Amino acid sequence: YVGSCFNVLRIVQLHADLVTLDQNNCGDHAVYCIANKNLTLRNFKIRNASTASSQAMKLVGFSSGSTLFQNWIVVGADIEDCYNGILVTPTSSEQISNVTLRDIHLKNITCEAGIPGAITVTLTDTARIRNLILDTAYMENLGIRGMHISAAAGAIVDQTQFKDVTAYKWSTASGGTYSLFATDSTGTFYHISIEGITADGNSTGRTILNTNSLSSAVKRLSYKNLIERNITTSGFPLT
Repeated sequence: YVGSCFNVLRIVQLHADLVTLDQNNCGDHAVYCIANKNLTLRNFKIRNASTASSQAMKLVGFSSGSTLFQNWIVVGADIEDCYNGILVTPTSSEQISNVTLRDIHLKNITCEAGIPGAITVTLTDTARIRNLILDTAYMENLGIRGMHISAAAGAIVDQTQFKDVTAYKWSTASGGTYSLFATDSTGTFYHISIEGITADGNSTGRTILNTNSLSSAVKRLSYKNLIERNITTSGFPLT
């Protein structure tokens, strides 16, 4: 893909470790991985993927019918000064067993309306993710949200975990508008678990989550140990 620093297509076993990428405010995505069966990206430092619509990391399928992907894993990503953060997108009727994002640092992420989360997961058509985990993250100065998940009408996410996250200053593109976590969907989320979140909105972030940011496609939501301060609107108690 023209302009991407690290571009890998259709590998069965991909493992990369200790990679430093500076997109230097030009080109496109820093990392662009397409239709890799098993993917592990460990200890990536990414800077300045800052052109419009560029991603620090873009992990996608290939509109390849009913392809099965096993594990897409990102551990120890250090991402700053990028237009977008991490985008995960299975398409068509593809299925991913596990998407795991762990030990993630995100700072100064612009975000855009179509990809509103510093971490955004988007499922098109009838794609499916069996297990989606964001575990242990720090987020600071985000244009819109921390994590946003969207599923098309026939798409499914069986299990989502959003846990052990500290966030500071989100919704800077429109103060008081956006929650830290949200779903936007006509697909199905069987269970979303949110746990151990400490969030300081710095007078721009709205709340961690509220009913307006959770679509009716969420079948069950459980949450505990959420602390929010300096927010514009509290989301609790959820109705």
